[in-house]
Amino acid sequence: THVPHNVIHGGGGLVSRDFGGTTHQTDQVFEHNTLYLASGLGMSPTDAWSNGTFDDPKSIVFSNNIVVHDLASSSQENATVVIGTYASDALHDKTVPEVRFAKNCYFNLSGEPSFALFAANGGNYESQGELLTLAGWQALGLDADSLNVDPGLVDPAGGNLEPAAPSPCAQMGAHAP
Repeated sequence: THVPHNVIHGGGGLVSRDFGGTTHQTDQVFEHNTLYLASGLGMSPTDAWSNGTFDDPKSIVFSNNIVVHDLASSSQENATVVIGTYASDALHDKTVPEVRFAKNCYFNLSGEPSFALFAANGGNYESQGELLTLAGWQALGLDADSLNVDPGLVDPAGGNLEPAAPSPCAQMGAHAP
């Protein structure tokens, strides 16, 4: 699955989730999207459909996106990026090496971007997982080259979500070449 060059204004952002039927989370690439007043990626990984052909989840990429969120407080279910809220430690261990986040531009109008990585697990579900800042997320090797900066969108109120030329996010998002 390749999900490129989309503009999403408001709502839940991009979602990769098993809704009770066979949904393989294999080779999914989300790149060059602009998400304004929306969360970034929500992923509920599953290995329920793994078999001889599929070994889910595998190779999930989120790169070159602009995510502008307005979230005053984060939780295990509501953050800039949410992955595997209520999943087992075994699924955590299988998923984390399969996700690659790179060259993204994050900005939270109400504070720091937040990253919920199996976040219910670190609290009351199982042992692994936590709610992280971008620095904590990067310490795990995710989004090492990503930014927490205002992308300098031309006119968000008027609907122009293109970053202005001097923006450090100019090569990211839906309007990037």
